Amino acid sequence: MIRSTFARSFAPILPMMLGFAACASTTEESASVRRVDDLLSNIETVQVDVTVAKEKAHSALAALTNLVSPNFTGEAAKAYATLKTSIDDSEKQTLELRRSLPTMSDSAESVFRRWTSDLEAFGNTRMRQRSQERLD
Repeated sequence: MIRSTFARSFAPILPMMLGFAACASTTEESASVRRVDDLLSNIETVQVDVTVAKEKAHSALAALTNLVSPNFTGEAAKAYATLKTSIDDSEKQTLELRRSLPTMSDSAESVFRRWTSDLEAFGNTRMRQRSQERLD
């Protein structure tokens, strides 16, 4: 599911990014492709971290809802321990997500900076305008 959402989100952009790489020299091409691959990997990592963080937060909310429910009939100490564990897990995952964001941001910055500089090298005005629109 995550990969299909990822694919739908970035499928229109990927050919353009790879097109830039194809216009570069062999060394620049491999560096451009590597930057795009790094960005895509980092985006996927962030998407997974977001999904897991969301699940952990929902789990903590469910444990809290169970504990404060007027119909609660279980052991309070056990329910509290479950809540505490769920909150701790959620906080750990939130930290993991926060750690993955700067890496993705740095990758994106590199790709988009290169995309901007490559626009100037386009000989075809229509292609350059179209690429600029996609960049914007």
